[in-house]
Amino acid sequence: MQKSNNNKEKAIELYDWNITLCESLYSILSYFEVILRNICNNKLIEKFSKNWYLNIKLLQGNNPEKGEWAINKINETIKKIQKRKK
Repeated sequence: MQKSNNNKEKAIELYDWNITLCESLYSILSYFEVILRNICNNKLIEKFSKNWYLNIKLLQGNNPEKGEWAINKINETIKKIQKRKK
């Protein structure tokens, strides 16, 4: 309300403008996310292997339990995906 000088109509107009602006940026942000994810994946493949996400040392860091938990979650997800494909 500060930007609209406590004018409710102006506040709603600014709110609508903000929504329109956010909507226009959403698709660009989505593309950026995919591009960034692909770049990260390619670099991780170069450094560790195609299945870098199963590299226990990478996943655990300084916490072995964290790595085991992550591997179990990844394997559970892979099994769920494979069941859906059948």
